[in-house]
Amino acid sequence: MSVYIDRFRYSWLSLILVFGGMKAMSQPPRNDIDLLLKSFIEDSLLRHAHVALNVIDLRSERVVAQHHPDLAMVPASTLKLITCGMLFFSQAEMETFATPVRLEGHFTGDSGFVGKLVVAGRGDPALGSTHLPGAVGIDSIAAQISGALRGLGIKRLEGDLEVDEKYLSNIPENPEWLYYDLGNYYGGGCRAFNWADNEVLVGLSAAEKPGAICPLRWTRPPEAIEDFTSAVEGSGNAVIKPNVYVIGTSSNRHKRIYGNWKCCSDDSIVLRAAMYRPAEHFLRSLKQELVKRGVSFSEASNGIGQQTNVRSLALTEIQSPVLGALARFALERSSNLYCEAFLHWMGNCFAGSADRDSALHWLTKTLMGAATENQAFKMLDGSGLSPKNLISASNMTAFLHLLTLARPDKNFWEWIPEFLPVPEKSRSPGTKCSLRLKSGSMERVKAYAGYCMRGEQPAYAISIMVNNFVAEPAAVKRRISSFLVDLDELLCK
Repeated sequence: MSVYIDRFRYSWLSLILVFGGMKAMSQPPRNDIDLLLKSFIEDSLLRHAHVALNVIDLRSERVVAQHHPDLAMVPASTLKLITCGMLFFSQAEMETFATPVRLEGHFTGDSGFVGKLVVAGRGDPALGSTHLPGAVGIDSIAAQISGALRGLGIKRLEGDLEVDEKYLSNIPENPEWLYYDLGNYYGGGCRAFNWADNEVLVGLSAAEKPGAICPLRWTRPPEAIEDFTSAVEGSGNAVIKPNVYVIGTSSNRHKRIYGNWKCCSDDSIVLRAAMYRPAEHFLRSLKQELVKRGVSFSEASNGIGQQTNVRSLALTEIQSPVLGALARFALERSSNLYCEAFLHWMGNCFAGSADRDSALHWLTKTLMGAATENQAFKMLDGSGLSPKNLISASNMTAFLHLLTLARPDKNFWEWIPEFLPVPEKSRSPGTKCSLRLKSGSMERVKAYAGYCMRGEQPAYAISIMVNNFVAEPAAVKRRISSFLVDLDELLCK
């Protein structure tokens, strides 16, 4: 890895100065922003909720709006800004995940090799992704491996394929995640070897009658259909919305699909579920593709452990797209898998261990050591999926401010998606500013963090978090969206 670790460590001096110096100045006089904030926090939709807000002017470092800025709040997926921001800060955006491929065994002298072909997982979240542009798919991987085999004169492998997953000893899911999240694709977690986003598509049809089970029709990949059972009940309610979820863990192949959907129609619904043992699906596809490319397989006549001339030979290395592209994708799609992979990558690079706890300890200690003015920070994963994650709005905006100063050659805000308000509250024509915000959502949590942009440059850092609301989530989302649009217009006057 060519990450500039020395510069990374030195740059934390500026982080300490930023956090230490980011003290709220005297409250600005009562103005339109104050009135807008008052109207928002007193809205009946947010009665009983906890609201935290901090907005800072990035040029003057003046706090222009705040409400409970130092309160420890659940950030949901806005925490991904911390994980991806640390990649940016450490100048790792041009690094890649590398997945080595090796041979273990011996040559036979007749275009054959006795032993096994081993793919060593190193946590790459993008292998086989159908969502990420530029991700390496099975065709490219098989072509690369078969080409390397031909280069060594190997046309026949007496043995089999294997995935080495020793790189990570952790279970894929963080133990702080909620059980009912784990069977769904976003709760599938990160493994040493990830494949096709660790995702299975599951097709269900409407039930034949009210109270009957919505039948499971297909999965992609097809062989995963044996891993699922539908317990989804059909409803006679014509306007029922899908309320379907998957229960299961990485330690159990079988998952059950629960909830309610419709009946008495030809409709179908597609779910995204967590894949059990991604390596199994990868190896099945890889073997098929290698055979198509002229590599034959047969069972080894003697166990490789009984051979005396076994050697390990590096064959090739599969490279992911650069981390900057992966991080931009992770923020755009709010991918837990990618952000957890980044956490393991940083732990391996900066803490000397890819172990989850070691990585979290390093990251938390580094951030807490700098945020001396405010200890309202607790990071238990790299993605924000745990409801035990905590951060204050002031800590978030201080970190966002740091990122605008840390890399004069690069712009972190370009990784953050543009905020698109709900249709009911669009921006006024001619608005000079725009918003780049990462959203976060979980049960009773809505949050946004990012920048108010003036032209192509960030003018303000914003963090808003609403926890423990009792109103309908969609209504709370609309209210926050309306507030942010109005705030954006006022900041840019």
